[in-house]
Amino acid sequence: MENWYDYLKDYQPIVEDRLKELNIPYFYNEYGKHTMFSAFCQTQKESAEMAKLVKAYNGRYFVSENKGFL
Repeated sequence: MENWYDYLKDYQPIVEDRLKELNIPYFYNEYGKHTMFSAFCQTQKESAEMAKLVKAYNGRYFVSENKGFL
């Protein structure tokens, strides 16, 4: 499941450190005052951890699920 998370740039190092601790694959792009993370959560537990980050740092998110793989 690919999840997009948007945070103020000030929180980028905190969110990035937490993603590394959780071993959740991700990449990010910076734009203006924000950082957009794309995280690839494979389990509901990982998704729940991301939801905690969103709530803790006033982020926004978009979730997309892809059940088919090439």
